[in-house]
Amino acid sequence: MKKFITLLILGSALLIAVQYFRLSGYGLPAPDLPEKISVLGTIGPSDYVLTAEGKKLPLPVLRGKVVFLCFWATWCPPCRAEMPFLQKLFHALKEEKNIIFLMVSHEEKETLYAFMKKEGYDLPIYRADSTLADSLQVDAVPTVFIIDPKGNIVLRHNGAARWDDASCIAFLKKLASG
Repeated sequence: MKKFITLLILGSALLIAVQYFRLSGYGLPAPDLPEKISVLGTIGPSDYVLTAEGKKLPLPVLRGKVVFLCFWATWCPPCRAEMPFLQKLFHALKEEKNIIFLMVSHEEKETLYAFMKKEGYDLPIYRADSTLADSLQVDAVPTVFIIDPKGNIVLRHNGAARWDDASCIAFLKKLASG
């Protein structure tokens, strides 16, 4: 009985924390964007994500576009906290043909779509196999990579952030314009 009560209290505290961050956005900083762009790595020729239908989308075919690649999970409180800001960023840049969003998770597509529907998000969902996460050395969620039009990783950000910040929008537009 003591275990049950302890788990109930911890679960309640976690839910309160998630709702606090989700609804308020307090405590989430804008991402640290580099003033000078440097290459942190590159997308490999065999790196890919899976579409909702389970088809491979090779990342090299996205060359010529800026790719906002976010590894996340529905069960992750920091992921859930930053999701409203990712949604706002996505909508702010939706008409930009040279900026692509890939929201990547290892979870089943049914779980991902149920979460998006429940929360009212329309971000583009993809699934990852372990090789992509391994090759990019993703060891926690959320982790965001921004990839320039040449396939170079120019930003890696671990942890939740306020992605709808004006500086982030300007950064992505600048990358897309060359």
